[in-house]
Amino acid sequence: GLAGLTAALTLLDRGARVVVIEKEPFLGGNSAYASSGINGVDGSNPADSVELYIQDIKKAAQGLAGAELVDEMGRSSGDAVNWVRSRLQVGFEKLGQLGGHSTARTHRPSNGLAGSELISALQKQLKKFEGTTLTILKSTEAQTILLDEKGSVRGLQVVSTKTNTTRDILSPHLIVATGGFAADVKRNGMMEKFRPDLVGLATTNGPWANGAGHKLVMDAGGAVIGMEDVQVHPTGFVDPNNRYSRTKVLCAEILRGVGGLLLDMNGRRFCDELSTRDYVTKRIFEVSQSAPQGPVIDDLQIIQPEVFILVNSRMAREAEKHVTMYHKKGLLTQVNTVTELANWMNVSEDVLLEELRKYDETAAKATDEFGKKFFKNLPWLNSEPFYVGKVTPVLHYSMGGVVIDRTGKVLDASGKPIQGLFAAGEITGGIHGKNRLGGNALTECVVFGRSIGQHIELGGNTPVITDDNPKPKPENTLRAISMDELQQHKSKDSAWLALYGKVYDFTNFLDEHPAGAEAILDIAGTDGTAVFHNVHTQSMLEEFVPIGELSSS
Repeated sequence: GLAGLTAALTLLDRGARVVVIEKEPFLGGNSAYASSGINGVDGSNPADSVELYIQDIKKAAQGLAGAELVDEMGRSSGDAVNWVRSRLQVGFEKLGQLGGHSTARTHRPSNGLAGSELISALQKQLKKFEGTTLTILKSTEAQTILLDEKGSVRGLQVVSTKTNTTRDILSPHLIVATGGFAADVKRNGMMEKFRPDLVGLATTNGPWANGAGHKLVMDAGGAVIGMEDVQVHPTGFVDPNNRYSRTKVLCAEILRGVGGLLLDMNGRRFCDELSTRDYVTKRIFEVSQSAPQGPVIDDLQIIQPEVFILVNSRMAREAEKHVTMYHKKGLLTQVNTVTELANWMNVSEDVLLEELRKYDETAAKATDEFGKKFFKNLPWLNSEPFYVGKVTPVLHYSMGGVVIDRTGKVLDASGKPIQGLFAAGEITGGIHGKNRLGGNALTECVVFGRSIGQHIELGGNTPVITDDNPKPKPENTLRAISMDELQQHKSKDSAWLALYGKVYDFTNFLDEHPAGAEAILDIAGTDGTAVFHNVHTQSMLEEFVPIGELSSS
């Protein structure tokens, strides 16, 4: 994910030799799905300051955040955002405010979603080092951290998940950036071990977030902290076609950041939508009148209280990428009048009108009965069309994890560093305490990934690689491919897709696609430009070579 790849690129820029080990067939992890943005005090908001940012983090953490780590993240956040813009060439032009923040400090790109843009940009930069100072081993799982007789790192034992062959990779430095454990919701899994009360909730995490890295580090003597501190995000989409799916699409906080409302099953508001995630989650459980318990699946009692999320046309324009994507997935429904909205929600139209009028009126006073202070994209009335969906609290993030210092060194139970062992990203603990602020996951990854990359001592005088020489573009000799021919390639054995006038063969990429093969197969054999553009930017295609041009005939 973002933390590991950031550390790798920082080291490569310093002239190091790096081996990246990824157990999945693709890079990115959960970072590729993060969409609300990255926090940073970079001077773009005069009302913000490092001190205010640190204050917000500590308040959300409820006194359990490590002062040294919070200080490092807060003071390095501006440099992290600027590095993303300068080194990765990702714009992040938009600025928004998420729940629990005193002011706007969450940066996101105008095109594409934050996480996928960052991972795509990192892969593009890393590719320049492959074959020289960088080796990437995908579908390769770490088994054991190798230590010498003094307890210092000497390497890692790995196994190929394709060939089942085992080998040792020897190195005096090892960075573990394997993410959290909020997807380990099976019986006797890590969620049941540390938070059995939450194991019935669905998760937003990919199956790789199973705590395997935690176990590796603990076996090597690394200490952990706050493992019971697991964040429940208040809004994961309830898919009408698969209501009780154990993995849900995150309803990004940016929808509430642009002014979206949460309504109970009677059509009434019940909270400050921009308060902290733990507060909003608590209120959803308190007001939910839908049965919080669902069916029993895999011997687990499903817990799923449901409420509505609602945005108007102004909000939809500001969060266009998100709303369009959710609408196409069938998670948000467009309705054109308050009457249609009330019918869709199965609530009283009079109650709904009263609630929206009341919100418009109280917004003028800059506060409401729930203490909300920030109101955007008003009025609600006469702002059709609306977009509405159902959401439920979901397992989202592991705040607890491996104990590190501000340079990412892993500490043992006595507080001493384990020589050569580092960790960054969600695997670590002590930064967020009881509750993580939205946008801080990406900030943490970049800040501590860069810190590790900058502080690891490299032996000898090695050159700093800044860029490679531009390669000449091949002559355009693409053949014309008709729509009839394109439509014949829509299976897992041959998956072609037309994008921006070019045709690509994604057959060998199906198993590597972070969103799964079905996301490609659903539109294979067609012109998928519109669907692709709703989620990605055209620059992501630079890693792929087209096989032809879509014929206009």
